[in-house]
Amino acid sequence: MTEYDSDDLERNIAVCKIRRFTTKESLEYLKEKGFDISEKTFYNHKKKLKEITKNRINLAVEGIVGKFFQLIDTIEQIQKQLWSDLENETDRNLRLKIMKEIKSNEIMSSNLYTEIPVIMDKQIESYSNLPADRKLTKEEYGKWKLDSDIIRLETRISDPADPYSSPLDEIRLKHMKEMRDKNVTKRQN
Repeated sequence: MTEYDSDDLERNIAVCKIRRFTTKESLEYLKEKGFDISEKTFYNHKKKLKEITKNRINLAVEGIVGKFFQLIDTIEQIQKQLWSDLENETDRNLRLKIMKEIKSNEIMSSNLYTEIPVIMDKQIESYSNLPADRKLTKEEYGKWKLDSDIIRLETRISDPADPYSSPLDEIRLKHMKEMRDKNVTKRQN
């Protein structure tokens, strides 16, 4: 079987999964599509699709966590400079401002480290809601992205210590929910 045929077979197996066919129904469907395969081959390809899905989720989560670590590294570089500035500064008011900034950065860095597991869990949950066996339509992607952004903002608003929260977040959240509700109403009509 050629690579193209293998990809085509896996797309058809994905269709079987989406339609929730039993193994027997799947094999019959595949045979109609020109793929006369054994049950073992069917399960091997199904397993491969599952692994591809897991890999896609892991890559997405790793990218997000990587951004967190990049931000933490930046904060640590700023901290080094602040400590150096503090040692060299003689003006009492400037020293106090620098100390306040150091404290703020330490809190931010600590919050980022504690948020990583929470973010990973939420991203895994979010990505596992995506179909791995086909590309999303623009509408599906928009809905998924909007839902993800709403969850992110709700989390940010509920944590008063979040260094990234803004008074505008509640307004943004309200508008996002209105947009989501309007889109749901549009789809129902």
